[in-house]
Amino acid sequence: MTENNYNQSQTQFAAEEPILEKPVVVEEIKQEPNQSVPKKKLPKWAWWVIGWLAVMLVIVVIAFFNRAPQEQAEPEETEQRTVAPEYSPLEKRLLEAEARLRQANPNSEKLPLPPLTNELRIDSR
Repeated sequence: MTENNYNQSQTQFAAEEPILEKPVVVEEIKQEPNQSVPKKKLPKWAWWVIGWLAVMLVIVVIAFFNRAPQEQAEPEETEQRTVAPEYSPLEKRLLEAEARLRQANPNSEKLPLPPLTNELRIDSR
């Protein structure tokens, strides 16, 4: 059905003019070769200012990277003597149990599995 609507002859199609389009007329813009945009030249004093600023920038960068490292003054720590509390035997056992529990935390272990021994033994020792 769509084949009937379209012309299959390509040579006839190329010879026909477009029905709904008007040809576009392109007007050429003529420029005279002598009429170019004049380039503004910087005055001589502007080049001197730019050069002086560049030299000052280089000096500041070199001074920044070559400065001596400053030692930071460490605040003096005053000795404060604190009396260690005396624990009862029950409190000592509780503190030891808490310390062992912190050490046995699986989240803080560095190795996920215990170390393996690579020695092969036939007899049990």
